Amino acid sequence: MTVLKLQHCSVDAPPSSFVGFPKLVVLELEHVIMPEDFLQNLQPECPLLQELRVLHCSRQEYILNVPSLKLLFIKLSGSGFNITFRHAPVLSVLSLTDGWTSKNWFALFASLPELRQLTFGIRSLLLGTSSTAQPPSGVIDTLQELLEAEDRPGVLCCLQHLEELHIQDSQGARVELDLVRFVMAIAPHLRVISINSAVNLSSSDKVSEFLSELVSYKRISRDAVVKYV
Repeated sequence: MTVLKLQHCSVDAPPSSFVGFPKLVVLELEHVIMPEDFLQNLQPECPLLQELRVLHCSRQEYILNVPSLKLLFIKLSGSGFNITFRHAPVLSVLSLTDGWTSKNWFALFASLPELRQLTFGIRSLLLGTSSTAQPPSGVIDTLQELLEAEDRPGVLCCLQHLEELHIQDSQGARVELDLVRFVMAIAPHLRVISINSAVNLSSSDKVSEFLSELVSYKRISRDAVVKYV
């Protein structure tokens, strides 16, 4: 079996005799209740897994340790979620379209050295700026701090292979501008920044101001273009 899709069910911890799915390449979970460490333990059970889609599942904390994973799509309605990448050396496509609440942008970017396509939903971006919790001293966690530290060696290593950035349901928020500005300044192979606007922005003066600021940002990639639709 190379493809497995589970919907509207509960997954329990497997018995000790379970040998996993040694040929599984694609796993999709939709409305699935799963143990806390289910995704963290995928690697020994699914050593060839390349695509993982998690839709409206119950967990609020995701720890990924899947060295073979190339695509990850997470969409959750309701409460937000955090995600930590323990080991994702070849992950190239990441989509967090709804509910991501992590505040440590540097940890996200630095843990994905082969990232080529990145998609955010506006709710994930806004939720990611809503916490009042203070990060540990010295941690670069906000986009503003990343912008201020963009010439540091550790930050310069981020997003070196990124080609596409997509923002869905744009509201013209400051976090969107900060994200685009940082990506433009640090991604040498960037080709496309695609921003899909929310309906209520389509005829407002805010769009013009938003785009004017976007095109003023410096671009390390000469091929980078901005598409606003």
